Amino acid sequence: MKFKNRIYWIPVFCLTLFSCYDDKGNYDYRELDEIEITNIPEEIAVLANAEHIVVKPKVVSKEEGEIKADNPNYSFAYYYSELVTDENGFLKCAVLDSTFSKDLDIPAALSPKQYTCWFEVKDKRTEVISRKTFNLNVASSITNGWMVLCDEGAERRVRMDMIGMISAEREVVTHDILTTLPLSHGAISIAHDPKFNMASGPTFRVLTEDGGYKLNPEDFSSGPEYSMDYEFGDQTVHHIPVSYNFAYNYPVVVDKEGDIYMQQNVAGAIFGMPFNVLKAGTNPTFKVSPYIGSLSGIAGAFLYNVTDERFMMWYAFSEEIMMELPAPEPQLFDWNVGKELIYMSGTENNYGIYSLMRDKQGHYALYGVEAVLYSYPPKYKQTLYQDGDGQGLKAEHLAESKVFAFHPKLPYLFYAYMNEIWEYDYSTKQARRVAVLGDKETVTMIKFNRFTGSYSKVPKPDEYFEMQYRLIVGSVDGNVEGDNNGILRFYEVPELNRDLVLYGKPYTGFAEIKDVVFREN
Repeated sequence: MKFKNRIYWIPVFCLTLFSCYDDKGNYDYRELDEIEITNIPEEIAVLANAEHIVVKPKVVSKEEGEIKADNPNYSFAYYYSELVTDENGFLKCAVLDSTFSKDLDIPAALSPKQYTCWFEVKDKRTEVISRKTFNLNVASSITNGWMVLCDEGAERRVRMDMIGMISAEREVVTHDILTTLPLSHGAISIAHDPKFNMASGPTFRVLTEDGGYKLNPEDFSSGPEYSMDYEFGDQTVHHIPVSYNFAYNYPVVVDKEGDIYMQQNVAGAIFGMPFNVLKAGTNPTFKVSPYIGSLSGIAGAFLYNVTDERFMMWYAFSEEIMMELPAPEPQLFDWNVGKELIYMSGTENNYGIYSLMRDKQGHYALYGVEAVLYSYPPKYKQTLYQDGDGQGLKAEHLAESKVFAFHPKLPYLFYAYMNEIWEYDYSTKQARRVAVLGDKETVTMIKFNRFTGSYSKVPKPDEYFEMQYRLIVGSVDGNVEGDNNGILRFYEVPELNRDLVLYGKPYTGFAEIKDVVFREN
């Protein structure tokens, strides 16, 4: 494109500033030259504080040919669409490079966002300025992508890495980003709610065996002042949350002691008195499992009383108490199960909540209930009970697994044995191996990342929607020495009991993976 003293929209105010210059009284008129500026892309994407902004424009004069950087008749400058105040108190457009060089090669020391930038060539003899605009997309490795929580080394130091999704074609892995988190051991989970407090934006928490901490959403900074102890009404007790869930949009925490707390979703709210009680205002007489059976649109939660080994429920509009479940119709099993709850999760499969239980003989059974929509208080219809005729589920290696995941839509329970992923289809009552990892790998985590925010808040919802139906698998590779032997994989889950299909590439260089969450904003 050729420029002949042309001024394009940059923003208008900045243009006005740079269009005006003093009349120097030089009446030695010259024919205005034509300047052609090329080799500047329309858009440049860089990672904030990690990469350089590089531009090497080619400038050609119709009269003089190519203009080099050392040509004394010309000056060069780069600006961007931010207004700053000069030494005289006047507003001006921000200078991108203070060296005023022809070629640009500077660190991307800008806040993550989209900028309009332009390169200027000024003929000192005529004061004629030629410009070429370009977009600068400054991204952050922590604003969009996968948060990966790990245990590092024999001491199990809590560490979080991130797979930053800079663009559809580009990803950047950043390690150990929780640089200000108080020394903590034993990673449990990441609690991420993109819609909890509309006034203050998304909330992030890291749960560890030493306690829970909030994170600054801008840079994931933390510190002692971010301890979740300050979110509880009773601050005389050191609370160690072991799960963070949502029930009817209320944040719900279960602590190490087996007490459950609810927080109102307003600014400054706290977790009040524990509600694992049958009468409001009394002290808890039983403990609950950290697994919460909750579903969007259901005004309550399905819970398990581990003291008395029975299912119970919480109703959002009742007093802060747990309630006994009414007699089911039809009845497939007794609410008083008398077994140990191993795992429980709500799904989109007919609003089903599924529970994996184990009896004292080591036999496994599967329980399923369907939450009835628009029922106040909530109603749960029993839909599934399988125990292998009292001999336990016919699922090879199930008893040896420590990690589990119910598919959000399909009738599958996934579990792991050493380096193998197994699938139990509770519609056919059959189990099969569906994936095998490396020969010396051990699976440390499996899960599905169900979105917690509205889909409108998810970046590029059409592109990202299907992510929540891919099985996420974390493992450690015994062939790799040191603490960075963790591997993360994503798998498509085909229907009709076919093998898992690896989606994308494996990601390496992590510690022992304990949880993976997609940052939804």
